[in-house]
Amino acid sequence: MTQVSFADDRGMTLIRAVRALVISQGSMTDGADFARSAWGNATQVADVLEQRLLDTGRVDDPAGPARALGRFIVELVLRRSALGRLDALRQFFRAPVSAPVLGITQHVIATWTGEGHAYEVSDMAFAVRRLAARKLGVILIYTLEFLRLMDPNVDGAIRRDIVRAMSAALDSALLSPDNLGIDGIQPANVYGTNITAGSGNAAWDLGNALAGLSDGQIADCVLVLNPADVAAAIEQGLSDAGSLNIDGGYLCGYPAICSTAIPRSAVAWIVPPEILLTDAGLIIEHATQATFEAIDPDTHESTIHSLWVENLASLRATYFINWQATTDNAAGLITDCINAAGTK
Repeated sequence: MTQVSFADDRGMTLIRAVRALVISQGSMTDGADFARSAWGNATQVADVLEQRLLDTGRVDDPAGPARALGRFIVELVLRRSALGRLDALRQFFRAPVSAPVLGITQHVIATWTGEGHAYEVSDMAFAVRRLAARKLGVILIYTLEFLRLMDPNVDGAIRRDIVRAMSAALDSALLSPDNLGIDGIQPANVYGTNITAGSGNAAWDLGNALAGLSDGQIADCVLVLNPADVAAAIEQGLSDAGSLNIDGGYLCGYPAICSTAIPRSAVAWIVPPEILLTDAGLIIEHATQATFEAIDPDTHESTIHSLWVENLASLRATYFINWQATTDNAAGLITDCINAAGTK
């Protein structure tokens, strides 16, 4: 997986292009002139705006170069998320959006045979899957004064807001046992029906849960635990401080990562190659003349705001992604697996 640092200016190009459009009130020509005066000819921002002017006139065109520019932001989202860290250890089964993918539902087996004896023929079955992309979106509201600032920290702040919000939403959707999905809108967690209660003896619980996996699945298996349970896991002898920390490592001999999306005391086991993943990139759009409803996450009270009246602008980032387990043993979750109290 390509690593892109937060200091990489390439990840700023799309954000700066959208900022230029906001400042120029949607004019591609004025936006390109502003970008050239603000960031110089050495950046791609003005070129991107001019290229889109000659094409469809939309910097946010899902089929255009803006999707490629959004890839740098996607890499930052994946590097921060559990999904990206899983993919770095064992790659997911990637497929283009809605493309037919032929998967084996019943594997052929090999048998011994003697001289002059017939070979035994086993059944083999296939299934065709098509995985449409779902939309993970975040709307960011900023003052126009903030977006007009030439401080480079402005671009970094916008990018961090997008990365943090999307990585948290990805982890919750992928790993939270409470996420059953919404048909046509949000993919469910990867566990399916493989959510079982543990005994508090992690080694025993993991052994029972993974007993039904094939050798290939065992080799591709990655464990996920809550970072708050790392100390308890080390105290219980499931790993040691040199092999496991909040960045991951090894748990009971298996490669492991940490995520707060995993409930306390629980351990997830995931076989990424058994999970179909489609990733069609990210775009950013903007608006300066709209009315929106803001909901307080604590009180759930809503208030109505006007972008024009309050001198605000909104940026909307959309990430096109989806996943689906291809086998019943692709993933599972064991609750009460690690004794969080640290007692043996």
